[in-house]
Amino acid sequence: MKRDPVPPGLVVVDKAPGMTSHDVVARVRRILGTRKVGHAGTLDPMAT
Repeated sequence: MKRDPVPPGLVVVDKAPGMTSHDVVARVRRILGTRKVGHAGTLDPMAT
């Protein structure tokens, strides 16, 4: 079964402490079912 394409847009993330940019991108890719996910900069692992 093929999913509908994900429309372009922004996702604001309030992440848990200790998650890296890679962790957040990987989780968003998995949730949205798409490979085309990026971020606008490095996410500080200590920031939330």
